[in-house]
Amino acid sequence: MSGHEMHVHGAHDHAVEHEGHERGTQDNALHPHHPLSISMTLLQIAIALASIRVRTQKRWLLAGAALSAMTGAVLGIIAWA
Repeated sequence: MSGHEMHVHGAHDHAVEHEGHERGTQDNALHPHHPLSISMTLLQIAIALASIRVRTQKRWLLAGAALSAMTGAVLGIIAWA
């Protein structure tokens, strides 16, 4: 390999490495979104279970709603921290 070819390959490797670093930075910027979306989903499930519990008078649905709400709240707090 000549010196010019090595320079071209080195520049290409550096560009690929820089692109990977930028992508990693973007992934880190969006990282809180995933736990927050799961948290909101769990809170919506809790609301739905509580609504169904009112109609059916099944006590176990209230326990499921409370568990879902607590889990969603804790996950939301952890995501913001």
